[in-house]
Amino acid sequence: MGNKWVILERIIEDSKSDYYEALKKSSFHWHESSHDLFPWWSFFLSHIKSGYQELKERVELSPIGGTKTNLIRQSILEQVGEFKISTILNLNPTLDREIAKKTLTQMKKDKIILQIGKGRGSRWKLI
Repeated sequence: MGNKWVILERIIEDSKSDYYEALKKSSFHWHESSHDLFPWWSFFLSHIKSGYQELKERVELSPIGGTKTNLIRQSILEQVGEFKISTILNLNPTLDREIAKKTLTQMKKDKIILQIGKGRGSRWKLI
């Protein structure tokens, strides 16, 4: 899942020359109060939109739905070999450990996964 933040400053920094060009165009005739904010405003809004698109791509959950449980289930179903609860939480840093534990327990009851070991050191594996 990666970083959960989208930094607008980074997005603008990546197109610094365009930023300064828009600022220059918008500042033309500033002292006569006949300047045009449209070039800067257009630049700014397009970069806000770009930031939202990046955020949307990062937080799109899964094809099976948008609940936290479904996100955890999807992450578990994508695992190859043994994994720990920390593996799932690292993939989904905004999720709560308790929800992940409940989801693992339910999937164990449903005979989808197998628990190997007990306690914090336990590992899990798809059946």
